[in-house]
Amino acid sequence: MKTLEMQTWCRVNRVKRPPRSFSLNLIGWSMSRSVYPVLHSAVKAADTKTLIFWVANAAYHDARDDHSRLRAACAYGLADFHHTLEQHGDVLPHHAATRATRSAYIFIKAYQQLAADALRSQKCLWKIRPKMHYFVHMVDRLEASRRNPRSFQCYGDEDLMGAFTKIASATHRRTVMLRSLQRYTILVGQRWKSKHT
Repeated sequence: MKTLEMQTWCRVNRVKRPPRSFSLNLIGWSMSRSVYPVLHSAVKAADTKTLIFWVANAAYHDARDDHSRLRAACAYGLADFHHTLEQHGDVLPHHAATRATRSAYIFIKAYQQLAADALRSQKCLWKIRPKMHYFVHMVDRLEASRRNPRSFQCYGDEDLMGAFTKIASATHRRTVMLRSLQRYTILVGQRWKSKHT
């Protein structure tokens, strides 16, 4: 059911649909509910971003009580943070830095409250990970520095790892190191040539 909702939302909003179907298995949530759900590592960053926007929309339309409104605020804060960053280059204008910072704090505070509520209810939901701590420090500096996190975060590294995985999987295991480097050098050369001709 949720997969169809997400596909419809992607089509209406002209967003590229993630190749995987949305399910509880995708977030690694067992039927016992005794472990924290975690997004499957095979899900790409671009697909995760689409999921964030879809979840924010779904949570907004599902907000009926205080708890669901808090979930909607959490999802919207993260979605608006990413949306604001995508609209600008390496240096954010003052208004964008302010908006991104406020949206990120809405996400952080709502997430912390949801985690505290889940802990009190003894439910394995809303786990706070060390990455959240780093995210808070990044947001603390965002408005003053105005540096767009998209320009220095790991987005490019994830793309590089994906490219290397694709290249390496098409080589023989005995020559994987040499052939992968050779093929990557060719790929970089092609990209360089296409941008400078």
